[in-house]
Amino acid sequence: MKSTPDNQKTKTVTILSLWTRRRDPKRIHQYDVSVPAAQTVEDMLEAAYAETNRDGRPLAKVVCSTTAGDVMTLDGTHYLVAGTSFRLLTGEEVTHEIELADTLDWYEWAPCTLRF
Repeated sequence: MKSTPDNQKTKTVTILSLWTRRRDPKRIHQYDVSVPAAQTVEDMLEAAYAETNRDGRPLAKVVCSTTAGDVMTLDGTHYLVAGTSFRLLTGEEVTHEIELADTLDWYEWAPCTLRF
């Protein structure tokens, strides 16, 4: 994955919590997490993932912790949270993931997101 310039202290990762949509089908919960700028995109995505999977995480009573099937956006580029890593997504794939979250029950949708 690409590197980030050293002159930026923090970055913002936007998370589309598609799992939370399973509980609240009226909306996708989208929120931002500030992470330290790191040498690689993967390190910054991992920092956002860790921040949203800890005790006292942001919006804990509103959204699920970040998990496989959610989408993260960093610097305008979208990534799928996969089983053990992050997968770069095209705009069409982001739309597809959102459509899957709209149409499938969670037990049908979860295995689809782990295909990467």
